Amino acid sequence: MHRLLPFLFSITFCIAIQSEGTTQDYLQLDNLFTGLESSDTWQPGVCLAIIKDNKVIYKKAQGYGNLEYGIPLDENSVFDLASVAKQFTGFAVAKLITENKLSPEDPVNKYLPELIHLDDNVKVRHLVHHTSGIRDVGELFAIAYTGDNFTSVEAMQIIKNQKELNFPTGSEYDYSNSNYVLLALVVERISGMSFKEWSHKNIFTPLNMTHTFVNDNPAAIIEKRATAYNGQLPSFTYNQNNGMALIGSSAVYSTLNDMITWIQALGNENLFPEVFKLMKTKGALDNGTEINYGYGLGIGQHNKEEIIQHTGATPS
Repeated sequence: MHRLLPFLFSITFCIAIQSEGTTQDYLQLDNLFTGLESSDTWQPGVCLAIIKDNKVIYKKAQGYGNLEYGIPLDENSVFDLASVAKQFTGFAVAKLITENKLSPEDPVNKYLPELIHLDDNVKVRHLVHHTSGIRDVGELFAIAYTGDNFTSVEAMQIIKNQKELNFPTGSEYDYSNSNYVLLALVVERISGMSFKEWSHKNIFTPLNMTHTFVNDNPAAIIEKRATAYNGQLPSFTYNQNNGMALIGSSAVYSTLNDMITWIQALGNENLFPEVFKLMKTKGALDNGTEINYGYGLGIGQHNKEEIIQHTGATPS
């Protein structure tokens, strides 16, 4: 079985993969990295890890995470995971469900009375599987242009002002960042903790992901942050959006080493087995049609093998 979870950020990027190839196959990837660390041609870099049978068989960090100061990437460089953060929100929701603190059939407005105008038919599961019909907050921000720093507070304000849905709830799949912003708020209302605190206590600490955190401050200074760039040799331009703190949808920072730990945990299910199994369960439309999205995870097939994946990007 293949499980593939990449996370990509403009040109400077990081990928962690669980796969079935041979060690020799992956060693050929070294050819792709040739020249990335030449002092004459500083280039945005790559962090890559490949896991087979839950063991790391290939790990590489090469090129630069910061071109202005010539700082090379390493396995502890910190990346903004962007939408890859959704799988941690999915974990939180799945954990609360397995603890009987939340039901996927609960109306969203049970926990978020700000959305009382939503019909009770809009359930938690509709948010999880992107079938709610709630408009994407990123697109709404672009229309309204509320400034450069987008947080969950601004997101809720703009979402609750949307009195109509894009389609009847449960009738379609449409990926919307709003769904996971709202799910993180549900976790906060149930737990009485900030999503940052809840994630630290219930995910990152138990899994020993020591360099992973929810960032609730768009202006925070983040040590060893890898920066995104655009362009190609010989010219690159800064391409990092530091103004997003849409907790639940994004706003998680991590490293290659920590994401290896996460993928191994997701793969072997030794810790939190019920939670991880639920996360990898496909959703469905209200008519029963299966969709290829679980709890913050895209689920599909390639060459008859199961693929579990999610991508994220942080361009400005």
